[in-house]
Amino acid sequence: MIDRPETQVGRRRQRWKQAIYGSFTVGIAALLVGVGIGFELVGTIGYFVGVTAGAALCLYACFVGSVTISDERFSAIERRASHYTLMGLAYAGIATFPALFVLEAAGHFEFSQTQDTLLLALSALYLVWSAVYTALRIRA
Repeated sequence: MIDRPETQVGRRRQRWKQAIYGSFTVGIAALLVGVGIGFELVGTIGYFVGVTAGAALCLYACFVGSVTISDERFSAIERRASHYTLMGLAYAGIATFPALFVLEAAGHFEFSQTQDTLLLALSALYLVWSAVYTALRIRA
């Protein structure tokens, strides 16, 4: 089904998507503003409320409201976006971290706590991705 606003189904799908994405956007903006002005707790509460409202709207739309939020076209776009994101991070990490290891061994560079955390987070991301990919390949 093509998402066309001129049809009744297209308008209804578009309204639900705007409400869901709007809730997520408000939650994320509340977190960023709260952290930015020094009210981390208020920002976190705003984030929790926005994301919870977005998730509740999504669940309601899909299960109670019988609205299809996405179709095969959106799934293909999400799959391509995920692929490009993961590959971009992989190529950036492959190009950057070995050079930093060499510079550290030569005494010209020292990893900061943030860079060390980034390296561990990227490593964990790709380990989890590899495990899920392997599990899916075995089941297929």
